[in-house]
Amino acid sequence: MARLLFLAVDGWHFANHQQHVAAAAAACGHEVEVAVGADEHVGRIRRSGLRCHPLPLRKTRRPAAALRALGAMTDLLRDRRPDLVQLSSLRVGALGGIAARRAGVPVVVRVLTGTGYVFTAGSALLRRMVETLWRRGGTARTWTVFQNAADRDLFLSRGLAVAERTVLIPGAGVDLARFRPRPEPPGPPVVLFLGRMLRAKGVPELIAASGTLRAQGLEHRLLLAGEPDPGNPTSLDRAWLTQRTKAGETEWLGFRNDPEELLAACALLALPTKYGEGLPRVLQEAAACGRPVVATDLPGCRQAVAAGRTGILVPPGDQGGLVEALRGLLTDSSLRSRMGREARRRAEAEFDRDRLAAAFLDLYDRALAAASAGSQPA
Repeated sequence: MARLLFLAVDGWHFANHQQHVAAAAAACGHEVEVAVGADEHVGRIRRSGLRCHPLPLRKTRRPAAALRALGAMTDLLRDRRPDLVQLSSLRVGALGGIAARRAGVPVVVRVLTGTGYVFTAGSALLRRMVETLWRRGGTARTWTVFQNAADRDLFLSRGLAVAERTVLIPGAGVDLARFRPRPEPPGPPVVLFLGRMLRAKGVPELIAASGTLRAQGLEHRLLLAGEPDPGNPTSLDRAWLTQRTKAGETEWLGFRNDPEELLAACALLALPTKYGEGLPRVLQEAAACGRPVVATDLPGCRQAVAAGRTGILVPPGDQGGLVEALRGLLTDSSLRSRMGREARRRAEAEFDRDRLAAAFLDLYDRALAAASAGSQPA
């Protein structure tokens, strides 16, 4: 068995996206450790039985902070000497790849959870800087996991990955027992947005679309669950969100740790994102709960939503299309039920976290075997 180290931007990201995979690896006999940006979730990770190392991985574009993060990751990897390190997210994959190369880690697995702001709205200079860091961290034993084919094609076209060492795994999946279908509650139908409060996620457009429908007499509620992200340049201001709530345009709930309850309380989920998504986990969770979705017709969302069967995809920037998609689902409960049933069937077939964890474990075995044999993977 091997020594594995999982490295994520913060404890929340690891706990919600990779902890089940790490636990599965430990159950198979691997020695597993975790390193994350310090936050309140470190204690939760430790209580699960995993050894967790807090690191200074603040979400910031300041060069000094990036250098501190790089140094801390390099020191940790030299000290712990893992056989394989898994790096989750674009930023951690770029800096962590360099740290792993400096520390001589035999196998590196980089998990691209989306291209984010850098490849969708960032400057050309920022994109070139990130690409340069990403390339410098790559070796002949670096594997890259993509959550959708479009991101893989982009990285291959820009020389940021090697085709023979790329794998498509649609996220970490969901717990199908925790996220299960429940009847819609009585009362006006609820539209739910669940995620970070970012302009790039389409929050202002969703509030405006809801306002249009309300002005036309369509009774419903709009709930926003999640926090701003000060490290993201498109983060919304807390005061602005509070004002929207006071004006009766929405109900901002802030951070919630019970997404299954929020999904049970809603009629549909909305994600009008313009962001570089990987494969949004919230869309997988909605499917598991039997809730239809309205999302943007972009990579990641396309993989999670079967258009016309489990939800409605709207072209990016089509405000009128967003309004009509919401109207169509809010006014037709039978359509919501039909799409919800199909969404649950799809979740059971494609988004089960145990099946996806097994795909990661298979990748680790292949990569470690190739490194042990001293050959490049086939």
